[in-house]
Amino acid sequence: IMDVNQDEVKRVIKQYNVDVLLHGHTHRPAIHDLPIDDTATDAKTRHRVVLGDWDRYGWYGDIDIQGNVTLHKFDLSAGQR
Repeated sequence: IMDVNQDEVKRVIKQYNVDVLLHGHTHRPAIHDLPIDDTATDAKTRHRVVLGDWDRYGWYGDIDIQGNVTLHKFDLSAGQR
């Protein structure tokens, strides 16, 4: 099981000034909250959304109008007989 380098994730989020970074699976599907200090006065929590593998489940992330992030999975065998 591998994961990404947390410092690199924070660097990319700051470089591109994004609130959510979604990436492919590292076998650790979850929404990770990342407090990132952009300046001394701006500490903002960003989110890293990690999709799971596509063995038994499919995965997608959802962001609503308020900026809330949700991670969803669905059974890939549900439509098969």
